[in-house]
Amino acid sequence: LFPLPELLLFIAGKLCGRGQAVDRLIGSLVVDISKIKHDLGWQPPFSMEEGIKKTAEWYLNKKNKK
Repeated sequence: LFPLPELLLFIAGKLCGRGQAVDRLIGSLVVDISKIKHDLGWQPPFSMEEGIKKTAEWYLNKKNKK
């Protein structure tokens, strides 16, 4: 793996006809859970903010134990 400027990757993708693949690779990830919530009546066990906080706490605890 090596660093590559996004603009260069974007241009190369467009020239090779792979623009959509590059967009998926470098674009923002947006996830919509409204359909599964509606269809299955599912609710996430905690909010995204809580999940990020718990993940950061887990990582810091693992890092400090080494």
